[in-house]
Amino acid sequence: MNAPPHCWTRTGPPTYPSTLAGATGLTLDHIADRSGAAAQLLTVVAHLAPEPIPFTLITGQPQLLPAELATAAADELAFGHACRILRESGAVRVGPGTLEAHRLLAAIIRSRVPVGDSWRHIAASLVRNAVPADPWDNPATWPSWHTLLPHALFVLEDDTNASLAPQNIGLATSAGRYLHSRGRARSAVPLLDRALHHYRSSAGPDDPATLGAACDLATALRDSGQLREALQLGADTLARCRIRLGGNHRLTLQMAGRQTAILWEIGQYPTAASLGHETWQRCHRILGPADPRTIRSVFILAVSLWDLGHYLEALRIGEDTLHHCRQSLGDTDPYTLRTAMVVVAVLHDAGHDVRCEHLTRALLKQMDRTLGPDHPDRLRTRSILAAACAGIGKYPEALNLSRSALSRMRTVLGTKHTITLRHSRQHAALLHAIGRDQAASTLARRTHEKSQSVLGDEHPDTWSAAVTLASTTLTADPHRAAQLVEQARTEITGLLGTQHPLALRAAHQHMLAVAKTGDLTTAVAEGAAVVADLRQHLGADHPETLQAAAAYGVLASSFEPHNGQLLAAAHAAVGALRAHGLHGPTWLPDLTCPNPEPR
Repeated sequence: MNAPPHCWTRTGPPTYPSTLAGATGLTLDHIADRSGAAAQLLTVVAHLAPEPIPFTLITGQPQLLPAELATAAADELAFGHACRILRESGAVRVGPGTLEAHRLLAAIIRSRVPVGDSWRHIAASLVRNAVPADPWDNPATWPSWHTLLPHALFVLEDDTNASLAPQNIGLATSAGRYLHSRGRARSAVPLLDRALHHYRSSAGPDDPATLGAACDLATALRDSGQLREALQLGADTLARCRIRLGGNHRLTLQMAGRQTAILWEIGQYPTAASLGHETWQRCHRILGPADPRTIRSVFILAVSLWDLGHYLEALRIGEDTLHHCRQSLGDTDPYTLRTAMVVVAVLHDAGHDVRCEHLTRALLKQMDRTLGPDHPDRLRTRSILAAACAGIGKYPEALNLSRSALSRMRTVLGTKHTITLRHSRQHAALLHAIGRDQAASTLARRTHEKSQSVLGDEHPDTWSAAVTLASTTLTADPHRAAQLVEQARTEITGLLGTQHPLALRAAHQHMLAVAKTGDLTTAVAEGAAVVADLRQHLGADHPETLQAAAAYGVLASSFEPHNGQLLAAAHAAVGALRAHGLHGPTWLPDLTCPNPEPR
């Protein structure tokens, strides 16, 4: 065997790594003796990720390859011959249209190549030129990105610069935008952060490229649950855009829309509504009503109205926006799907659960085809379907849907993400509705504590979690429940007003808590006002109204047992509740049977 001399030169006993490196050297020499193109192909492949590499990544860009490999890449037979040599030598696995270097062999090959050698640059150039330009909300590019993403990330990780090499900035940005668009915001953040760092260092903090990178990063921070960081970066970026570019610039309007979404998540609903309305007006005036950016700004306005509890107006605007999205973007565009998700969410909150259930099932099928099973928008839509099923009395299906959605959210998003926290609260309420109060109380308490820790005591989601916790502890500790919900109601009305749906729900739960403490006089007095407000603002057939009316009817008739009019009203209210398939509070007397048994 004619081995290269360095393979046999040792100062001590043989060791596994050095022996393997020597064997690898022999393999490479053997491959080079048979075909220089095959040796060059193996070296290029070793500088890409240990994942399947499409032949087209090599054969479609011969101008980027060294001479021998470029000639082979341009000839299908010659390229096939090079692949066959590598496969026969055991250096690569060859599949249908792909090849892949063995992980350890590739690492040894890279270690033999000096830092700064052209092979790293060749591999990076191949990837940079092959990936589609802008994957953000662009499903047509996603199949290519799915295949090439491991190689893009490998090239970026292999970048030995303290900061990214200038030629790799665009690749980092595009990879981050792809990951974010596919619902993997946490993975996108480091890439977008590196890109922003580069632009700040090379172009300054107010350059349009820097501002665009900051806009991308702020949005990814929001969707990854890093709300405080997103709010700070978004506010700074929007201020710089207004000063540097003016209030009507495309990037300023884009950042204003994204900052509005950050303000929603942070719980600053009135401020978000104000900024959203201003952004819509500017887009409508400057870009025209048919421009996609104007349509997106109308979507922002609809969400703002939804957050403020103006369900009917939000639904009207949301459905109109959905119609325009379908016409201009198509039924399966991610933004269309996102708009449809908001529409079904508003339908549920407005009490139209039959229609919500029907539309949400169809929406989930579309999302499965476009977004995949673990995209955050799909997980949220699954949560909406669970809530709609509960709203029409389909409790077993609602429980299965809710449980599986919560499990996936915890795995994909983490236990402290706002989407997970909101669904945890909803799941606790569902457990309470079917009489599993111990499990409901435990989950509600944990959710409330996490909401306080992650979002703070002044976030509406924290107040809503407090109301849910109070509803699950009425039987075990009614005095504590009454105190908890009263504190939440005070905070809610201070920010959102007494007629906000969350404030009305808190008033409803406060009535129940006071009744459970034995103070029927106060409970009945509160109940009349609560039911009247719910009927006025949510409608007589809304589940919250039906449950409050049934509870009030039972309490009032118990307070005045010989009042025939109250008794008839109580029977009617409980009947309406049952007709919708809904459960009322499990501890209330059931007027439909003389000796109610616990569920």
